[in-house]
Amino acid sequence: MISIYDIAKEAGVSKSTVSRVVNNQPGVIDSKREKVLQAIEKLDYKPHSAARNLALKKTNVVAVFVRELSANFYAEFVHDINHIFDDEFNYGAIYCNRNSHSPSRVDYLGLVNKSVDGYIFIGEDSVTEKELEVLVRAGESVVVLGTNLKVDGVLSIDVNNYEVTYEAIKHLIDLGHQKIIHIGAAETSVEFQERHRGYEQALKDFGLTYNSSRNIGYEYEDAYQYGLILADEVFKEGLTAAFCFNDTAAVGLINGLQEKGIKVPKDFSVVGFDDLPLVRMTKDYIPPLTTIRQPQKDMAIYAVHSLHDMMNHVKKTENRVYKCELKIRETTSKPR
Repeated sequence: MISIYDIAKEAGVSKSTVSRVVNNQPGVIDSKREKVLQAIEKLDYKPHSAARNLALKKTNVVAVFVRELSANFYAEFVHDINHIFDDEFNYGAIYCNRNSHSPSRVDYLGLVNKSVDGYIFIGEDSVTEKELEVLVRAGESVVVLGTNLKVDGVLSIDVNNYEVTYEAIKHLIDLGHQKIIHIGAAETSVEFQERHRGYEQALKDFGLTYNSSRNIGYEYEDAYQYGLILADEVFKEGLTAAFCFNDTAAVGLINGLQEKGIKVPKDFSVVGFDDLPLVRMTKDYIPPLTTIRQPQKDMAIYAVHSLHDMMNHVKKTENRVYKCELKIRETTSKPR
């Protein structure tokens, strides 16, 4: 059976050099790396993955903590991340539904400790700043996606919530809307705060005095019930448009409004956020939704590749803020 010693002898290098090449680690000059690769091919060397991983204290498993696994938005990330890890790196993943404010006292981080090679946290409240600091001190590789946490040693990936919300409100204003309501979630959410800031700044810049935000939650049913209530305000206050925190809320709101006889976009315009596959397939009673597309696939690719690089000490990774895109479809039009 061919061993690492045979490769080292054939290539004329040390065993440690062969080990670094086999495990794709830095610190090997190109000429020596090429000799090792040629020796591996010549001798048809196949590293024993279990032994290699044991020596390296690797498990080929990562932990992915998600704010809410059942939510459509986070499910898209999980789908992409799982396929990239599996298809490109032959890695498995442990997925955990975790909200740091949940009354559950299960120590999920403790359960996976020393059982995984790295961590991805998706969504606000999926991890605390203190927990991240502990993981960094322990030498763990960590990526956070869609949170407001900035901790040295942790890779952060996010989107330009403020700027793209400003663009969406400007789109409504350009159509002629002057009374635009902001449908949000929890005020403590940094995503909500940034999107609300974009909403308010656009109103201010274009000289509009009507400013109203309603925090109704994240779920479809919450937005649907509020749509039933909002229908009366549309007539009483002359409201003509709404910007919604996410697509789920936008669809719920539209259903509630239309059940009360408010047609979208004939009587009322609605903009969502996320561009979930579900809203791209709406038809008949719900027109295709004008919304903001988050580049989820690109973000998932960068998260997985960056974590893999961090775990293998390949190269330095950098925080990244992705630009979202306003997708104008059929739920926005000029007010009557």
